[in-house]
Amino acid sequence: MSEQITLDRWIFRIGGGAAILGSLFAAVGNLLHPITPRDDPQGVAQVIAQSEHWTLIHLIIVLGILLMLAGLIAIRHSIKDGLPEALARLGVYAATIGEVDEVKREKDTFFGRVAADAKRLAAEAGVELDVDVRPGHAAELIVRRAAELRADLVVVGHKGHFLQDYLLGSTADRVAHHAHCPVLIVK
Repeated sequence: MSEQITLDRWIFRIGGGAAILGSLFAAVGNLLHPITPRDDPQGVAQVIAQSEHWTLIHLIIVLGILLMLAGLIAIRHSIKDGLPEALARLGVYAATIGEVDEVKREKDTFFGRVAADAKRLAAEAGVELDVDVRPGHAAELIVRRAAELRADLVVVGHKGHFLQDYLLGSTADRVAHHAHCPVLIVK
């Protein structure tokens, strides 16, 4: 049985690689493909006649499509137990409702402790602190709450995850962009 699982996993990996490679081939072929005029058979023939690599480009596109299809067929045949098996192979974990509830309880407990610690520290410093923990997208919630309170200033922390912030933007950046009032970003 373990030999079959190993073979299936190799087929899955090779199929995935073939599908990705095929996608790249097809994309490159389409990028290299000369633009052909629409509804003009003579123009299309002229573009083909002037293109030195027309046949090679189309072979790359066709090879890419065939690799994608072969890869997807290999993936399909390597997965016997349907979507849960496929997700497990991809490293995606499908949780049960009970597991989701447990994680939610742990998260609520964690943020409850953080809020209690923040209130305690603020009280020791003589600062009044109102803690409001809500589910949702942090930047949207902060901007909305600042508008509800008609805040004069929003203070938000920033850790600085370079790649993630570069690709997606940070919560602090989003708050600074959308807030109706000044935003102080603290590192």
